[in-house]
Amino acid sequence: INTSNWKSFSSSQPAFNIKYPTDLAFSTSTIPTIDGPYLLALQFPKDIYFSTVLKDEAYVIMTASSTCPAIEPGGRVGYPTPTSISVNGITFVKNEVNDVAAGNRYLMITYDTIANNLCYRITFFNHGANGAALYLGGEDAAKIADTTHDAELANIEAIVGTIVRTFSLTASQ
Repeated sequence: INTSNWKSFSSSQPAFNIKYPTDLAFSTSTIPTIDGPYLLALQFPKDIYFSTVLKDEAYVIMTASSTCPAIEPGGRVGYPTPTSISVNGITFVKNEVNDVAAGNRYLMITYDTIANNLCYRITFFNHGANGAALYLGGEDAAKIADTTHDAELANIEAIVGTIVRTFSLTASQ
C-alpha cells in the first residue's frame, strides 16, 4: 500500500506520529465498546470503501492510557491470537475479537505497545450486517455481495495494518 500521499497526525502529549489515508474522516461520534478519550478517531467512508448493500461502520481509533485495557480473547479460525509484530523497532501485541448477534457482525483488532509509561492502543473496529441475505432476496446475489464485502473488508484490514506500520514515537515537547 502506497503511503506517499497519506496525511500525517502528530501529537506532542503523548508524543507519537502516525499516517493515514487522506479519505478517512475524523470521527467525533462515540464508537461502541471503545473507551475514550481518543487521541485520534478516523472513519472509513462507507460509500468509498464498500460497494454492496453491506455498508459497515469501520474505524481506526488511537488511545493512550496508563494500562492496557483487557481484551476478551477470540478470533476467526486460522488467526492466532494474540500475536506480536514489530514496527519501527516497537513491538505491538495484536489481538482480534469478533462476535455476531441479532444480524450484526463485530470485529475488533487491537495493537498494543507500552512506551514512556503509557499503553498506546491502535484499534480497528468494524460493525456490519451478518450477511447480504438480510438485504437481498436471491441466494446467488447474496453470495456475490458477501464475497465482495469480504474482499473489501480484507482491503480495509490491510490499510489498518499499514497505518499501524507508520506509527512512531517522537520526542516529547
